[in-house]
Amino acid sequence: MRLEPGLSGGKLHLGKKGAFSFLMLPMASVETTVAIMHTWNDPWNGIQEDQTYAGLEARYTIMPILITAGYYRHLAGVDTEHDWIGSFGAGIGL
Repeated sequence: MRLEPGLSGGKLHLGKKGAFSFLMLPMASVETTVAIMHTWNDPWNGIQEDQTYAGLEARYTIMPILITAGYYRHLAGVDTEHDWIGSFGAGIGL
């Protein structure tokens, strides 16, 4: 389980993670999750505030780089233009 707050929304993830560790430090991992996403604070790409989406997300990490991709279905809120949305992220973490 993972909670992911952001500037324009947040996600709650539930899923499965597999990892390779070296000397008790995680070096690489693959994670697949079911996620609930809710928007606030003027999201990008024309997505409206106060919308809720549910979908699947995958995360791949090779320390220190991580890449995520997801696909979400609109569940609640008033936004007739975005029944399905995709997400992509990349970052550096410890």
